[in-house]
Amino acid sequence: MNKNDFLEELRNKLSSLPDDERDERIAFYCEMIDDRIEEGLSEEAAVAEISDLDDTPYNTDSSAQNTSSKKTDRKRKLSAVEITLLIVGFPIWLPILVSVFAVYISLFAALWSVVVSLWSVFASLAATSLGCVAGGVVIIAGGETLPGIALIAAGPVCAGLSILMFMLCTLVTKASARLCAATVCAVKAWFKKWRSA
Repeated sequence: MNKNDFLEELRNKLSSLPDDERDERIAFYCEMIDDRIEEGLSEEAAVAEISDLDDTPYNTDSSAQNTSSKKTDRKRKLSAVEITLLIVGFPIWLPILVSVFAVYISLFAALWSVVVSLWSVFASLAATSLGCVAGGVVIIAGGETLPGIALIAAGPVCAGLSILMFMLCTLVTKASARLCAATVCAVKAWFKKWRSA
């Protein structure tokens, strides 16, 4: 079974769930399959390794009833004491919340600035390799053979380094994207728990 067939069958199995929960679970399995394909498995082997659809969680009607009953339980109103504590604690919890959010954003910015810096180094090495070869030809044409040959020889070295740098940049970018996605999912799950509490 290929990935699309698996996901379509999973979608049918989870049809009793609300749309957002069904899509979240399908995205989860899609990412699991993609991870196994990146590790070198074929698409069919990755799907087979995930498990049979009968073993997938959240595919029964009882779980759909549980989620719907949880949704009805979420409509709890705040008590007067909780509202008073929220208002009185506002000068404390708002700056803390803003600080946590600022730290979270700054960590994202720092992470992606490292990624951009690595890609800049790759671009510099690739451009340098071309520049060395062109500069060496110009120097040889000017009558200085030995420096020109040395400069041309540096071109493939920079090209090799740029290839290594490209592989490193690709790995770091993928890892950063996964980390960001996992962090966003964790924060989203925390907010869902907090809202349902």
